[in-house]
Amino acid sequence: MKKVLKELLSDENGILSSKRVVAVICVCVLCLVFLLQSFRIIEPLEDTIIVDSILYIAMVGLFGTSIDKFALRKNTNSNEA
Repeated sequence: MKKVLKELLSDENGILSSKRVVAVICVCVLCLVFLLQSFRIIEPLEDTIIVDSILYIAMVGLFGTSIDKFALRKNTNSNEA
């Protein structure tokens, strides 16, 4: 389990990615809030700007890590004439 979590939070080079860590934390917080609200443990929030903000941070973090994989990389071994 520890290995799977480390691979989930690491980039292609095996380095811990802060974008992925923040995105996973935001997703966990959102799931916790939604579960607590669905079981009526906490009252539904009147002002949803906090939940929306956490949602946007998670979306940008997950989208940003997926864009990094498809971004154009500079080819240093090109044979230009």
